[in-house]
Amino acid sequence: EAASKELDQYNRGLVVLDTAVTLGPLLGLLGTVTGMMKAFGIVGGSELADKQQVITGGIAESLIAVSFGLIVAIVAILPLNYFSAKLERVRRQIEASMNQLTILLRKLGR
Repeated sequence: EAASKELDQYNRGLVVLDTAVTLGPLLGLLGTVTGMMKAFGIVGGSELADKQQVITGGIAESLIAVSFGLIVAIVAILPLNYFSAKLERVRRQIEASMNQLTILLRKLGR
């Protein structure tokens, strides 16, 4: 029971980091799609010079969104991997201690 509580304490913030790593690129992709929709949705109504400015603005918007999403994912993946590795080390230590305790109790029981 104590081991489970200890592991839960280590695992507490990993969900937030994992969500940030997963959500960052998806938000960037969403920005790409909306930027491209904006850029190509304009192509049907006014002069070519105006269209070029709008299209490049939409493409710039999509690239900014992708960059932001990738930055969020890159920044979040570093602590996620660190804390996941730390959690795994603690899990292995607890398991080794439980195995040693089991062996000791079996020896004493004989």
